[in-house]
Amino acid sequence: AYSAIFWFSLFHELGHIIKGHQKSEPYISYLQSSVRSKQESEADMYARDVLIPPASFDSFLCKRIFTRSSIADFSKEIQIHPGIVWGRLAKENFIKWEEAAPHRLKLKFAS
Repeated sequence: AYSAIFWFSLFHELGHIIKGHQKSEPYISYLQSSVRSKQESEADMYARDVLIPPASFDSFLCKRIFTRSSIADFSKEIQIHPGIVWGRLAKENFIKWEEAAPHRLKLKFAS
């Protein structure tokens, strides 16, 4: 229901296409595996890096300032919605999910 998850998922799937991944075995989403396939990891990295360029994110992280204004400025600089940055920071444990929650954009789909 969050925009960051939507965009990450979209670019993850595009990553599979761009990298030429083939489905070699059936995938059952309700089964959790402690070992992710190389293709899944590659698709994750593709999505992560398309949404937030690695060099920019590394520079941002080096400052260790995760305030509303610093995240807004960084988001504007890389031209991405701040909710995606908040989500990434929480996902990678730089901040707590509770800190990110008010800043993450929820999506509503018309039925």
